Amino acid sequence: MPAPQQRNLPVYKETANIPKPSVAYYLHQQGSGAAAGLARVLGVASKRAKMDEQNDKPSKEENLQLAALAQMGAERDRLKLAKGKSLFGYGDASVQIDSYELERGRREAALYAGQLRDAYAEAGLHKNDNPAAYQAFVQSQRDHIFNELLKDVDPSYYHGFVTHVGPVFQKMGLTHAGNLDTFIQSQNKLAAENLIQQQVDLEMTMARQGNAFTVMMDTLMGPESNNNYNAFHSHADNTSIRFTDMTLNEVLEFQSSKKWKDYGSGSSAVGRYQFVEKTLRETIRASGLDPATVKFTPAIQDRLAFTRLVTERDFIGFLEGKYTAEEYLNEHLRKEWAGLKGTDGRGFYDGDGLNKASLPWQKSVAALIQFREAYVRDPSIVKKDKKGNVIGLAEDAPVPTQNDPTKVRVADAAPDSVNDAVPETAPTPPQRLNEVLATSPEQLGVDTPEARKIAAKALVNFIQANPAHAKRLDLDDVMASWGLPKADRQMIYDARDEILEEQEAQSALDIETKRREAISMFDKAVRAGDLSSIGEVPDEYRTVIPRLKGVLANPPEVDPEFQAEFLANIRDPEYGDERTQPTHKDYPQYVLGQFMRGVIDHDTYVKAMNLRDTALKAKTVRQRPGIEPYAETLLNSIPKGKFRSDFAEAVDAVLAEYAENAEGPVPILEVFDALNKLHDTAMTKLTEAQQRVLNDPTYQ
Repeated sequence: MPAPQQRNLPVYKETANIPKPSVAYYLHQQGSGAAAGLARVLGVASKRAKMDEQNDKPSKEENLQLAALAQMGAERDRLKLAKGKSLFGYGDASVQIDSYELERGRREAALYAGQLRDAYAEAGLHKNDNPAAYQAFVQSQRDHIFNELLKDVDPSYYHGFVTHVGPVFQKMGLTHAGNLDTFIQSQNKLAAENLIQQQVDLEMTMARQGNAFTVMMDTLMGPESNNNYNAFHSHADNTSIRFTDMTLNEVLEFQSSKKWKDYGSGSSAVGRYQFVEKTLRETIRASGLDPATVKFTPAIQDRLAFTRLVTERDFIGFLEGKYTAEEYLNEHLRKEWAGLKGTDGRGFYDGDGLNKASLPWQKSVAALIQFREAYVRDPSIVKKDKKGNVIGLAEDAPVPTQNDPTKVRVADAAPDSVNDAVPETAPTPPQRLNEVLATSPEQLGVDTPEARKIAAKALVNFIQANPAHAKRLDLDDVMASWGLPKADRQMIYDARDEILEEQEAQSALDIETKRREAISMFDKAVRAGDLSSIGEVPDEYRTVIPRLKGVLANPPEVDPEFQAEFLANIRDPEYGDERTQPTHKDYPQYVLGQFMRGVIDHDTYVKAMNLRDTALKAKTVRQRPGIEPYAETLLNSIPKGKFRSDFAEAVDAVLAEYAENAEGPVPILEVFDALNKLHDTAMTKLTEAQQRVLNDPTYQ
């Protein structure tokens, strides 16, 4: 049975029983359904449809176009589809929606969208940080679409094209805005990296200027610690223990556990200012520093020393004229530091068995007067709170306190009076890096955490490019002044420690290279018996030359039997340590030392060194598979003594000859045969010697 014919329009029979329009069709809103279309054919519109027409409410299609046009940045008057008209196939032909044209417009819009993206890439807009360039691109594409592609086209095609391309413009705009932000951020970051790197290089390469207080203490602390912030008692030049890397608690633990005794110290005094344990604990409490987080850095040591003078030695009284410099030195200052002499020429702790003052009192007085004059000229170098109490030096870097390790005390901020005192005509001083980092969002276009991370990497770059700065003691002070977080500081410490390890390894290599070069020069000269041939010897070895000259000029009397025993034992591992073995790197130094001390004479020295030359040549053959174990087996079969030593020397001579003459691979079997012959000869000589002993009447 054939399928019923498909019809879009109802026939009369199908509509014969439709109620009156006023009853049924007012329920249907205007739309694209068959019922709504039929209502329009019959000329009956619902009340809601009439109301919508009166209110000029946009249709669904009109809304789609309006949205698409807005996404393209086009004007509202480009709307081509009349609103509220038939989608059922009747009405004004100019406003009908033709499904074919609609789909064609959508398909060609999809093709054009690909061209649009290609044009965007070819224009380089993904690399362009100028918003005007993107706006010009959009305008040119928009003009091309409406003035060329969609000019005089079917409204349905127009509708399909516009509603499909509009979202593409929107996505492209959003993508570009995101790319633009990323690009601008990238550009800002690159500019920030360059600027911060330059500032780091500048601040790190500048010599430590020091403030008026540290300049004064440079004079006073020479006898105490040689101005070494890592000094401890009787170790003024210490570099192996880095107290400046320790927290205050770690330094106190070093003192309280008496680890200093392991180094031969007679006191717990540490740092540039030689704080003993009791004094350091008291001063930390007085300063308000958090001993668990604050490190014993140079800036912190300076701050603690100033706190100590203010709280215990009436330093402010001296600054305000209560004492003369001489009186202050005698009555207060020399009681604090044992290295300072008073005007009577004595230190306060002289005679206690540990200390002896050495700094002339005139130098101390001059340093005190210089600082007081600086204070008189500018009292703001000493910070005071609102009540006038001294709370530190104006140059103090903000550090965590015990109350809140994440914040800086209000008292640590620079007083407003300092800024108010600057005249309006004064030039603006160049910004320090800590100021740049604090305002990086406004100045650099990157947020402060990112700017500080850039600063940390810049500091690593600087240290890697300038390895000498890895030994600086003020790195933590620098990082604190920049506000670097713990993770960034650790990254810098890791880089610094790696450089220090490399420097130590290189230093050891340099020392070893110098040692070998010097020993080689001495060896050649001693063998020749003429030290005039020695070239430029490293300074640390120049003291050897006069001693060698003396031995060569006045040879010591040495027992010939001892010389023979020395040469016989030189190959015996039980005779000494590794240095006594001819192939060991320290052998030349050992033999030279024996000669220089008169233990062996010149002939024995030359023989011993010739043995080394032969042994080194033989070593290349000994390393061939199986040769060394076989030679050792033969050697161990001979009793210790002259015959064993002679056999070892003969083995080296044969192997050295193979090393010099072999043009190809070493003939292993031939070497074994040669060693067997040497062994047979040695055993024959040993047997003959034993027989002579047995035949000696003395033993019968």
